[in-house]
Amino acid sequence: MWESLVVIEILSFSKFARFTGVRLGWAVVPAELSYSSRSPVLRDFDRIVCASFNGASSISQVGGLACLSDEGYKYALALSTHEGYRGYGAEQGDKRLRETIAEKMYANMGIKGSEVFISDGAQCDIARLQMLFGSNMTIAVQDPTFPGYVDMGIIMGQTGKYDDKSNKYKGIEYLRCEPRNNFFPDFSKVPRTDIIFFCSPNNPTGQAASREQLKELVEVAKVNGSIIVYDSAYSSYICDDSPRSIYEIPGAKEVAIEISSFSKFAGFTGVRLG
Repeated sequence: MWESLVVIEILSFSKFARFTGVRLGWAVVPAELSYSSRSPVLRDFDRIVCASFNGASSISQVGGLACLSDEGYKYALALSTHEGYRGYGAEQGDKRLRETIAEKMYANMGIKGSEVFISDGAQCDIARLQMLFGSNMTIAVQDPTFPGYVDMGIIMGQTGKYDDKSNKYKGIEYLRCEPRNNFFPDFSKVPRTDIIFFCSPNNPTGQAASREQLKELVEVAKVNGSIIVYDSAYSSYICDDSPRSIYEIPGAKEVAIEISSFSKFAGFTGVRLG
C-alpha cells in the first residue's frame, strides 16, 4: 500500500519543437559473438532493440546517410518531398544506412549490414547493453573513463556500495590508465570480469590504444571468456595508424561489441533535448 501518491511526468521537445529523432549512433554485434551456451548475443540484442523505443527517426538516419555517401545525400533530400517522406522504420534501423555503415566504416573487416543496429546515440546503446547483460554481470572500466558505463552499472545493480575513501564503487574493477603505464592497464593484475568497457580514443584522456594493446585486450577477453564493449565514438580524431575499430584486430568479432556515434565526426554533438 502506497503511503502517498507519487506522479512522475516526462516530456520532450521532440514534438512541439520538431526536434524528433535528431540523435544517431550505432552498435555492431557480430554474429560470431556468443554466450558460453553458444547462443548468439546478436539475437538477444535484437530483442532489446525491438522492445525499447529507438529514437533514431528516419529524419536523423537519412542525415547519417548524407554524411556517408552522395547517394545518401540524394535520399535525404527526397525525404522533404511528399513522395519521399517516411515515418517510423524498422527498429534495427534503416537498411540502407546499416549497409552503408558496414561498407564505409568497416571496409574489409567482414562486418555485415545485418550486424549493425542504428540507435539514438552511443550512450543509449550502453544502457541497452547493460539491460541485455543483467545485474549478475561483473564489469571493468578504464580509470579515468566516461561516467555512463559506471552509472548504468549502478542502475542495473552490478555494483556494490560507494566507498568514500577511494571515491569508487565496490564491485567494479577500475583499470588504471595513466602516463606511467602508457594509458593501458596491466591485465595480469586485474581479476576476471564478464564485461570490459573500453573506449578508444579514451574519454577524457584522449589516448588512442595501439594495435598491439588492442591485440592484448582481445586475447585477454578470449582467455577469460569476457565480452568487450568497445566505444569508438571518438575514432574520427585518430590521426596516426592506431586502429579506429576493434574489428581491425583478428578474432575481435568473437569477443567484442562496438558502439559508435555520428555526434563527433558529423557534428551532431548534443543535439538532444527533453
